[in-house]
Amino acid sequence: MFHIIVFVILVIDGLFDRGCCNSPPSFKTGSSVLVKPENTPVGSVLLTLTASDSDGPSDLVFTVGDTATGDLVKLDHTVRKTNNEWTVDVVLKTDLDRDFHSSVRHLKFDVTDGIYKVQMRCNLIITDINDETPHFLNLPQNITLSETTAVGKVIYQVNATDADVGIGGMITYSLQLSDGTTTPFHIAATTGEITLGGKLDFEQRTSYGCNITATDGGGLTSTSTLDVTVTDAQDTPPVFERPSYTVHISENAHVGSSVVTVRATDGDTTLQNKVVLGLEAGPCSSIFKLDADTGEITLTSSPDREDVLFEDNNGACMLNVTATEDSGDRLQYGLSSAWVMVIVLVTDINDNHPTFNAGKVKAYTARDVSAGAPVVFTQPQSLTVLDEDRGPNGIMVIYLRSIGNKHDTVFQVSPKRAYSQAQIFLNVINASALQTYPYDLITVELYAKETSSSSHVAMVTVSIDVQKTQSQCNHVPIVG
Repeated sequence: MFHIIVFVILVIDGLFDRGCCNSPPSFKTGSSVLVKPENTPVGSVLLTLTASDSDGPSDLVFTVGDTATGDLVKLDHTVRKTNNEWTVDVVLKTDLDRDFHSSVRHLKFDVTDGIYKVQMRCNLIITDINDETPHFLNLPQNITLSETTAVGKVIYQVNATDADVGIGGMITYSLQLSDGTTTPFHIAATTGEITLGGKLDFEQRTSYGCNITATDGGGLTSTSTLDVTVTDAQDTPPVFERPSYTVHISENAHVGSSVVTVRATDGDTTLQNKVVLGLEAGPCSSIFKLDADTGEITLTSSPDREDVLFEDNNGACMLNVTATEDSGDRLQYGLSSAWVMVIVLVTDINDNHPTFNAGKVKAYTARDVSAGAPVVFTQPQSLTVLDEDRGPNGIMVIYLRSIGNKHDTVFQVSPKRAYSQAQIFLNVINASALQTYPYDLITVELYAKETSSSSHVAMVTVSIDVQKTQSQCNHVPIVG
């Protein structure tokens, strides 16, 4: 029993002496701050732990100090011993990420000599690289704008973020239409504010597809869409189905005859108002009537091509037809009326005959006149012919015919052809025949006949007193 007690005392005493005399291990690793970029490859050695122990009692053992450290790194299995120093590599076991996790990680490592455990702390600072693209917070989006939206108004603000810091996290914006056409929208490069830079027109375009691009300072981009729908407003005046109307009607057309039908609709596509048509007062509007609902123009009296109303405009009549929207309670942002010109051309019919200004004419000449001398008209003093028809219907041939003896070769009529109206002249063309003529009175017939109708003929009788000498004719002038 005594021996056993002595043995226990000796063992306890030996243990006590070893603990009292043993010194704890110590870390000799340098800086406690470690800086690594976030793209450091997995498997890379972040640092090497070094610890020393001069008195054992056993080799040093390294361990990871906590779970957070163990999730990020691991210790290499190879532990190297040189004299009284032990080293081990700390290896990265997962990707570093400073964009969505803390940029500073607190690492803890332990080392023990079997009796004492010593802990080392190290701060891992993760530096940023430009590895994140911009992220839109409020796109894609669809917005609606009225076509009356004021130019310069801010219509939307794009917002995007970038997890990178510094230049890599700075974002600029750009915008273009998806179809490549010119955009009416402007985007502020730094703020993302989108303003309307041009007038919207629902009747021209009802929607726009915008591609919005966000670019960070490192050149990484993201693209999303903003769709703009344009809504209609009452801002477009009525539109006629034709830019102008030209129609032909025959003179003496019956009262009530339809001339033309004018049609107009509200220029707005969706919010269409009723359109009321009207006929503006004008020089020739009195013979026309317009139905305000159907747009049909009819005659209220028969047109006469020879009337001064048409004569002054070569048979044309100008009508102004108006179209006015009945908008009721709707707000009207633009013009609510328009007008179109209707040109009515009255075509002539052959309803007039040639007429002379006298039924009988008295005239005189002298026997001794030279060829070319005019026959002088006395009652009336001038002879004219008139055909009130226009165009081909107003063309006449003028000719003479003698009564009894043949005098066609003594006198000549001019002009031989006339349009609508002309003054008639007679001249002596055969002076020798006149000098030998046995009578003092020559009677001829002058005719005016339309070229378009042989039945439309006028005739006047001319009685020519043949004087003996020119002195008896009051110095009748000679026309050479």
